[in-house]
Amino acid sequence: MLEEYEYRITDVAWSRREHRTQMHPTGQFMGVTELVIEALSPFNTAAQMLDKEQLCLGHGAREFSVVNIARKQVKVSDLDGPATTYRAGQAVPLFFGGSIAVDAIFA
Repeated sequence: MLEEYEYRITDVAWSRREHRTQMHPTGQFMGVTELVIEALSPFNTAAQMLDKEQLCLGHGAREFSVVNIARKQVKVSDLDGPATTYRAGQAVPLFFGGSIAVDAIFA
């Protein structure tokens, strides 16, 4: 559970325009964005990524992805079931429609 003024920083976040109305007067977004993307780095542990995934999905994110640059793969987790890992030659479906090729992410 996060305290009222506690926050987390993510690498990439996206929300629909109507969801972005939850802005604090200082310009900070209040709440959880719908899409959270983290780039895995040597400084992240598996436990940290799992904790952040559970925190985001448990507080309103629809999708949480981890981009593994070294392995050129993307792990996508959502509320509908087990995580799926996408690799070269595959496309990552986007919850808001369409998809993006894994190869395009790492081009």
